[in-house]
Amino acid sequence: RRRRFQVPLTMGDTKEIETLVHHQHESTASQLSNLSPEELYIRQERQQLVRQAIAQLPLHFRTVVIMREINELSFEEIAETLNQPVGTVKSNMFRAKKRLREIVGNLMGR
Repeated sequence: RRRRFQVPLTMGDTKEIETLVHHQHESTASQLSNLSPEELYIRQERQQLVRQAIAQLPLHFRTVVIMREINELSFEEIAETLNQPVGTVKSNMFRAKKRLREIVGNLMGR
């Protein structure tokens, strides 16, 4: 099992959600202390945006995103926990990421 982490906070173009959920968030005090106040503010704003986007997902998508990207469970572990085929879990993850991109775009006014 991979190490647990907080939701990473990188945003850019329409791929922000993929990078968001695949890069570990720097959470140690020493790493955060290297950031300027402006960078810290931007990071906090991005965190809030991501939380809002995830909260807007339908429950079955939100569950898979949280289990996979925040709790870092494998697709097999998620499938077993939810009593679903692995293919269904992967499809839901794909659709959830697509929906997250749309939601983030709307929240950012794109």
